[in-house]
Amino acid sequence: MDQVLWKTKGRLLSVKPREKRCIVTVIIPHGGQRPEKVVVRVDYTDADNGQENEQ
Repeated sequence: MDQVLWKTKGRLLSVKPREKRCIVTVIIPHGGQRPEKVVVRVDYTDADNGQENEQ
């Protein structure tokens, strides 16, 4: 999760654990514009290796 926040430079909105992966939702601010919502799915096996899968 920390790597997702570091990579996106966003703020954590939610984390939803699932059976084989975790769904992390991040809000990315864009100055005075509307923030962007990004959903990143992280496989538990990849999280152990410090990698994430964006979809």
